[in-house]
Amino acid sequence: MIGSAAGRAAAALAAAGCAAAAALMFALAIAPVPARAQDAAAPDTSAEIATPAPVAGLDLVGAPRRVRRFVRQLASEDAAEWREAQLRLALAGPAMLGALDASHLAREEPGRARVRTLLSLGMLTTLSSADVGRYPALYAVISVDVARGFVIAESLAASPVFDVGQPTTAQLMSHDAAPTEVQRRIASANSLGGFAVPAALDLLRDRHAVARAYGVLLLADLAAVVANDSLAPLESDLAPLVVGYSDTTRDATVASTATRTLPRMRELEQVPRGFELPVTLALKLNGSRDGSPDLLGGIRRTSSAASATTWDEWWTAARPAWRMWWSLAGEEPAPHDRKAWLDYQQGAGGPAVGRSEPAGPR
Repeated sequence: MIGSAAGRAAAALAAAGCAAAAALMFALAIAPVPARAQDAAAPDTSAEIATPAPVAGLDLVGAPRRVRRFVRQLASEDAAEWREAQLRLALAGPAMLGALDASHLAREEPGRARVRTLLSLGMLTTLSSADVGRYPALYAVISVDVARGFVIAESLAASPVFDVGQPTTAQLMSHDAAPTEVQRRIASANSLGGFAVPAALDLLRDRHAVARAYGVLLLADLAAVVANDSLAPLESDLAPLVVGYSDTTRDATVASTATRTLPRMRELEQVPRGFELPVTLALKLNGSRDGSPDLLGGIRRTSSAASATTWDEWWTAARPAWRMWWSLAGEEPAPHDRKAWLDYQQGAGGPAVGRSEPAGPR
């Protein structure tokens, strides 16, 4: 399975014009996979998936005119406007890709960077690589990073032990201790955002238990809720594996990893967290190390967003605080003057607490 993944990654690199890297990847594709212990076969993933709990769902459903308007808004010079457009389009799913492709925003900066982050967020929440692949100009924006994800996945899958990347004793004793190779690889995958999801999904279908467990770990670290249905069958995957925790190991199964992960992943989709998750993910993709909980905290404290049941309701309530945040932050992921943000929440120098915009879609 991983060999074929390397082949797909090579094709992606070739399409992007990276001849040397593509040649390397084709070599990986035809090279024999390193010998690994014969694990139990991957479970049949064709079984019916149970109906999930109520989730936020797609945004802008059945609204092509609004989709086109948000595509135009993605080119705005106003940070609050283009960042809202980025989120709303990403959560609109495959239906928005045609309008995004037709806009040609990906041809040059700053549109290309905005489209890239939009697609990364979309591939964490609503899009597959196949969806994007139907639009060659859009796929060209992401192909190199998708291929890198497969290279990282290959290296993790070759491990005889499922090392979860916890800090070692040496790292706990000294902040100067270098990260382990596994920690570097996991961090590299996380830095790819949604572009690591295709490779992680491929790992879930690998015949080796360690590879499937790494697929679960990567998807959980990325908060890739788009993969929740694909994770569900692994809750019954009883293939044994050895798990590495810091400086110790223990026996476990793929199922034990999946059953700890999937409930938390499903909670991320449920209202109201389902409306907030894209904000956190987008902030991280745009450079915030912690997802800036200050923004969501301020939205909750100054609006009725927490009681929203639709995307339009959430944005109508959240937009005043959203606009204030970006007026203070500009092109940075968070305001430099945190006091100004706190003053806004207390009603000093900004709209009164609890004020929202008039109801109705934008």
